[in-house]
Amino acid sequence: MHKQSEGKRTEDDLLACAIVLRAERRMRQSLLGAELFADPAWDIMLDLFIAECRGVSLLETALCGVLPDAGTGLRSLVALEANGHVTRSAADGPQGSVQLSEQGRQTVRRHLLAVIGYRETRERIAA
Repeated sequence: MHKQSEGKRTEDDLLACAIVLRAERRMRQSLLGAELFADPAWDIMLDLFIAECRGVSLLETALCGVLPDAGTGLRSLVALEANGHVTRSAADGPQGSVQLSEQGRQTVRRHLLAVIGYRETRERIAA
């Protein structure tokens, strides 16, 4: 999956960045506690982006189950849907699939591109 995007960035670059961000967030939560550093809506968006890049569909129950509090996860999903960042297949209830909307996908992509750009700039300055 080496589709070119955003100049020289590939989907693989964005996927790798998303995986690192998710791992950093989970490590921070395990060290300091999720109650201090929880951001379930962003965690959901990162997980959906990673799943989409890998060609995997995620169920609502699976997304909410990986968060420290499933109720908070569900509230975050409802808010993300209301703001146009995700779509849910409501007909299937909690077993329905969830995916990023185009708006949500572009939001995550812009963030990942900014993170990559920041890290590259920091490396150039340090060199």
